[in-house]
Amino acid sequence: MKRYRSLSIIMLVLLMLLVGCTGGTTEVYEQSTEPFTIDDVTGILGGLTTVGDYVDAVEPTNYSWFFIGEATGETQLVLNNPDGIVEIRFKTQSGSIAGEAEGESEQLPDDILSLPATVTAIEWLNENFVAIATIRGIDVGANKEKVLSGYLRTGNDADVMYTIEDINAQADMSWIAEWAIVGGRFIPKGGSGGFYEWDTLEYGWCELTGPDVWKEYYKLVYELDNNVVRSIRLYIEGDEKEDPTE
Repeated sequence: MKRYRSLSIIMLVLLMLLVGCTGGTTEVYEQSTEPFTIDDVTGILGGLTTVGDYVDAVEPTNYSWFFIGEATGETQLVLNNPDGIVEIRFKTQSGSIAGEAEGESEQLPDDILSLPATVTAIEWLNENFVAIATIRGIDVGANKEKVLSGYLRTGNDADVMYTIEDINAQADMSWIAEWAIVGGRFIPKGGSGGFYEWDTLEYGWCELTGPDVWKEYYKLVYELDNNVVRSIRLYIEGDEKEDPTE
């Protein structure tokens, strides 16, 4: 009896050592069946509607801006924080900030803070950027498997996690620019002719606002370093194609 008890103790000690050496057991994530969509974006931007709202949330150390042009009358404003970057667009009567169509500053004039604004890009540079919540709670520092499990995933193709056909087999993709994928894919470091500097998980969505009228393209990018998220970027673009019949 003592012999078996001793063996049990030895096995328990060996198991404890094994767990200690491997950093604990591998975490298992429940696989989501939901694709990345516009709902993910609106879900993290609740309550942010004006220039001042974004300024208060991001607490930028400095700003840069430029007037986009007469076609939209909008100004693009970049809010820089050491931990993250947010880009927004808004309209001013003059098309400028403090009389300048393009510039940089550590402060903004009070008269633009109440103007309505829409976000066009967010970049989470590290886990300290909590001004705007990450999508689906997947933060910088998460491992690759957590990202993969957080979104729809179909098939066995390592590079393509899902396509528009998995969401809607009848979807007409001819109305979306060729580069604007709807789905999820993995691009290894150096892919697309060296354009990708890191292993990348990329998700795309294009909002359909009417029959064959695709608007507002959304792209979510996770850059990976040794299978760990090093940064997250969200892009929101405008109309991707005009009606060729017009």
